[in-house]
Amino acid sequence: MLEKSKWCSVLLTDDKNQKYVNIPSFIFHDRDIAALEAVVVYLKDSYGLNYAQIANLLNRDDRTIWTTYQRAKKKLKQTVEKQTRNYEKKAIGGATA
Repeated sequence: MLEKSKWCSVLLTDDKNQKYVNIPSFIFHDRDIAALEAVVVYLKDSYGLNYAQIANLLNRDDRTIWTTYQRAKKKLKQTVEKQTRNYEKKAIGGATA
């Protein structure tokens, strides 16, 4: 279980209600994506927020949020592909050594 200090509480508001959302600090661990990208991906994928809701929360334009999300997903996909290639190289090299 993660320690309480490893979370940041953010107040989500809309016209009708408010609630706090905990954002874990580990989303910032991946240095391949920027902090804004990490937060946008987390809010969209974990909480199911749409671009307009995230934009309102972060005081950004929803087109900026869409672009940020798409860019982050592309970077994350490239990171996974790179790690897969490295793993396969090690597995093949280890089998023949």
